[in-house]
Amino acid sequence: ATIRADGAPAQANDRFGEAAGDELLKMIGTILNKHTRVMDACFRLGGDEFAIVMPGTRFDGAKILAERFRTQIAEANLCEGTVTASIGVVEAGEETIESLAERADAALDADKSSRPHA
Repeated sequence: ATIRADGAPAQANDRFGEAAGDELLKMIGTILNKHTRVMDACFRLGGDEFAIVMPGTRFDGAKILAERFRTQIAEANLCEGTVTASIGVVEAGEETIESLAERADAALDADKSSRPHA
């Protein structure tokens, strides 16, 4: 799954300074790490984007976990409660990492465009 904070780091930078945007990203990373399972791997891809690898998890299960991550981020009341997250969930097949990343980005963009306040 790929997870992107919807504009919040830039807003935090603009309102409170760059250190606040960096702290916001650290808090999101902490939330994701706290709510992943022992077998999962969570890491920051760069900018405001994170990835979670959920080995042995079927697509439907990964979607459920991804929604939990979205809820945890929203309920953390970060940056005065304005942080939302877009999430792209894909199931890895026999493909290149580049192809997998492209599909995850497309799923993330589709998620963001499907939500009116993202």
